[in-house]
Amino acid sequence: MKTKIFALLASALLVPSTLSWATINGLPDTTGTSFSTWDTFTSGAFTGAAAGASDTGLFSATLDSASGGQVLNPARLYSGAPTTFAPTAFNLTLNGTAAGPITTLSLIMKFTSPGSVAASDFFNIALTGVGAANTQLFLGSITEGANTFNIFQWTWTGLNIAASSNFAITAISTVDHASLDTIRLSDTAAVPEPSSALLIGLALASATILRRRK
Repeated sequence: MKTKIFALLASALLVPSTLSWATINGLPDTTGTSFSTWDTFTSGAFTGAAAGASDTGLFSATLDSASGGQVLNPARLYSGAPTTFAPTAFNLTLNGTAAGPITTLSLIMKFTSPGSVAASDFFNIALTGVGAANTQLFLGSITEGANTFNIFQWTWTGLNIAASSNFAITAISTVDHASLDTIRLSDTAAVPEPSSALLIGLALASATILRRRK
């Protein structure tokens, strides 16, 4: 029996790990979390824009402002000026209100990054009163038609946002022709890295084996 268990663990290590992608907008599945998602940009002004999809138990949020850039078809926000496509930075502000205490916030952005710098450098992300995100994680990329989108997650932990308190997250683009497709704001980290998920699974399996030995 023990031999079979170790054989299964060994085979699991050989199976390539993949992220679980949502089918509509290419973002990681956030089942079990509270989130708001904006994935349709119909104009260059998003004052009061409600999320296209939401399951927010701990907060409410709107995409309250944007300036600069332009909207491309399909509806993606692009850091270029109309007709000339000259680089023009854009900025966004997500204004939220906590329904209950929040200790962790996570922002996921899906965008193209045709420039030469690292994809994570296409945006400056900040939470009001906190500054830059605590951690920044590359979740992977997804190809849709002729476009390849990078998906990054910025996470703040150890927060102390009380119920009914307001918060704001700003995202300012650089001017290197980034094309923003989808934004998701969540009150928890969306998904663990594939390697992390595998390690967790192995740890649980090892604990089971040790219990059986006793």
